[in-house]
Amino acid sequence: MAELPFVFSVRATEALEKIQQDAQGAADALLIAAEYIQSGTPLPNDLSRWLCGAIEKSMCQPKAKRGDALLLELGFTRHHRRKAAQWYAVGTAFDYLVDQGESQNQAASQVAVDFKISESTAVRCWQKYQEARRLHDEALRNEGLSDYDPWYD
Repeated sequence: MAELPFVFSVRATEALEKIQQDAQGAADALLIAAEYIQSGTPLPNDLSRWLCGAIEKSMCQPKAKRGDALLLELGFTRHHRRKAAQWYAVGTAFDYLVDQGESQNQAASQVAVDFKISESTAVRCWQKYQEARRLHDEALRNEGLSDYDPWYD
């Protein structure tokens, strides 16, 4: 299979995060996917994985259950929604604590308490934050702006 370019969209990522809170996130994500498909441009990677995963998983169900399974996989139906953690805020706090000399375990514990989330969620948010920083820094380098560091303005 040919390797596709990495495509990232803040709008798509935010819509996908909202799915944990309410079905509007799923609707927003599908509308964003429709925009990309209609324009003929590749979908953002996380949006593509979400959509393909939902289709693949639901189509493996018995024929009579596929419709309900697709709604569940897309996020239109959920039994126990909870407020999604804000990865940027959590990641920033986690990163700050690590920069101040805290261990990753200590930072995870502190951030979990501060944001009322689990330690594993704190670590996942921090990892997402680190990836966003890496992609941002890479984009700056590609544009010849590697001397500019907006993270510390």
